[in-house]
Amino acid sequence: MVNLKKEENDKNIEEKTKYDDIRRKILSAAKELFLNPIEEGVEPKQKSPSKKELRAYLLQKGILTPEELKLYEKNQEKVFPEYISERQFFDAYQSQKMDKRREVLLRMVAEDNLLKKQRELVQQGNTSSSIKDAISLLPEDEQNILKSATRAIYSTTAAIMELSSEDKAYYFLHGSLPTKEISDSEIEKTYTEFVAQQREYFEIYINFISKLLCELKKYREVNDSTKLSARIKALDSASKNDSAKALDDIFGMEIDFCTESEKTVIESIIASTLNITKVKNHKKDNGYKAYHCTGSPADIKVNFEDTKLFKHIQERYGNKQFFNNLKNNMSKIWNEYKASIIAELQKDSLPLNEQSNIEELTSQFLPFVEFQSKTIAVALEAINGTAAHFDYKGKDAQVEEETPEEKAKRIEEYKESIQKKFSTLIALSGGKIPFSQVGVMWEDTLDGKGLRSLSNMEILKHIYPFFIDPKDLEEEQPENPGAEAR
Repeated sequence: MVNLKKEENDKNIEEKTKYDDIRRKILSAAKELFLNPIEEGVEPKQKSPSKKELRAYLLQKGILTPEELKLYEKNQEKVFPEYISERQFFDAYQSQKMDKRREVLLRMVAEDNLLKKQRELVQQGNTSSSIKDAISLLPEDEQNILKSATRAIYSTTAAIMELSSEDKAYYFLHGSLPTKEISDSEIEKTYTEFVAQQREYFEIYINFISKLLCELKKYREVNDSTKLSARIKALDSASKNDSAKALDDIFGMEIDFCTESEKTVIESIIASTLNITKVKNHKKDNGYKAYHCTGSPADIKVNFEDTKLFKHIQERYGNKQFFNNLKNNMSKIWNEYKASIIAELQKDSLPLNEQSNIEELTSQFLPFVEFQSKTIAVALEAINGTAAHFDYKGKDAQVEEETPEEKAKRIEEYKESIQKKFSTLIALSGGKIPFSQVGVMWEDTLDGKGLRSLSNMEILKHIYPFFIDPKDLEEEQPENPGAEAR
């Protein structure tokens, strides 16, 4: 049954894509047919192509195949459904009102020219330019058309207005609409549902870990400079994972500790709170040395005295002097954490009258968490040193070795592409980067104040340490910085 539904859904998407393509080809052809006389010096307001002329143009230029034209003529309502803006074009051509038809075509041309001007501004580096700036560069008659228009009539390239910020950026940078596989929409839908279902549980868990580490810090088992960070991976990063990883590392947590003496304490405490399914100790030639494990929160069904965490604390600190209160304090933290998880489960399911329900529900709602720990020194190497991500980004897998010059050029091109991509995104989205591009991040210095949610820009600089805030690039610098000092 599930496969049949999927096949039906795939077929519907494929059919819709086909109709969308036909519509965009027709709109583009109508615009070109109307625009050619303008470019040849003929007054456009004196004529507009008829339905017959448009049909002939579509076939002569090979814009539509005879089969596509037949499909359109049999399914005009599907190619131009009532709920889309382009319907105005269809309605104008159904009627014999030439003035209305000219108005529609003129607005299509003006809107496309506006998009071209916007693209030129972005490609020139003017990422802070507004639509008003682009309109001011158009001929006066096109400015008047756009200023008086109460509703847009999207032509082929103007479909960009309905796309996401990422796709807008793609268009403005490359000059064409991005092509997407059907599966992309399914991936995005799965990702969105996945995160929405499990985010609350992840936040409860990382707050719980924060409190455990703060408690250990009181007993000097955790150093003052040790830091906890957590993140929900962006869609772009999550969907590019190896197929074997699926969606099991969307939710991640990292602890950067000061000394190797903390290593056993921190890693064993975290491990005792998870049902671990995978462990990996990285020790790479580039200096990256870290502990990674993946698992889901453990022991929600049992009392504190029956948890792996309790057994670990008992074994490690049970006979140690000055640690008398640690067990009691950990018990309070655990009970508060368990109560929060169960309260959240009750929101997502029927009331939990029986403990037996918990195990089933936790397997459904609790996220898989990828945990990693490393020394601060290694973490710094992973940001800007020999283990930095940009050190291998863009490298051709077929090339075994590259010269220092080739490597430097590759890294520089990668950095420029990231700077350009996100500067454009920021400009197009009014300063707010889409969640699908950066995800969510928190940081905690274990000072007892809890996790702090990072801003979009802070997350972006965490992922790409070389990224420069576009605001800092826009500031005018004096031509001679030393002149004022003299």
